[in-house]
Amino acid sequence: MGPASKPVEIDASWIFRRSFLLFFLIFELLVWQRLQQRAMRAPRPALLIFLRALGATPRALLWALVAAGFFTLLAILAVRLFVRPILNFWLNPSADSSWGLFHLTASETIVATVPARRRQRFLWKPGSLALTNRRVWFFPANGNDEPWFLKLDDVTRIAAERPIFAELTPIRNWPDHLHISSRSQEDVVFVTADPTAVLGWFDPPVRQDRPALAATSAGHPAGVFDE
Repeated sequence: MGPASKPVEIDASWIFRRSFLLFFLIFELLVWQRLQQRAMRAPRPALLIFLRALGATPRALLWALVAAGFFTLLAILAVRLFVRPILNFWLNPSADSSWGLFHLTASETIVATVPARRRQRFLWKPGSLALTNRRVWFFPANGNDEPWFLKLDDVTRIAAERPIFAELTPIRNWPDHLHISSRSQEDVVFVTADPTAVLGWFDPPVRQDRPALAATSAGHPAGVFDE
């Protein structure tokens, strides 16, 4: 599966406004500090010092605009050249779901699969998230780890939730976490390049208090497994 349909982007206006205010305050403080130092070395009337400060303010505004624009440009380039490719690489771990076929029952077949990571405490284990006609599976990339599975009729809720990190940073289109709740297990959280593709496996998306989800039967869901 390729990168997410909407690549991550920086909120340029958010960065520019805040960086402009910060740079302007810094330049103004430097101006006042320099004027105070000059006044201490050669005492001058307070009015003259005030007029000099007024004359320096437009220059501080200009330098703050230039600095904020340059900083915003650097932030945009950093996201596009570094954050975006690193995130896409992290969201698409190398994992072969076919090795988990021997875990399936005789009448169970894989319908769709996508590269994903499963959160286990503070770690995100790489692997592939797979849908069969009976269960949802996670096959770890490390063959020594046990796969995770959940029966479709045991699922009570699946939702895409915006991570806290994305709420606190000026980055748009950060992939949502997939939160799966069930009757028999603890909640599990996955992350994948395109969480809407996984939500499309279920029909329909349900609230926490609604019955279990049922696998989509019509057509081929996104991330179809090619045999």
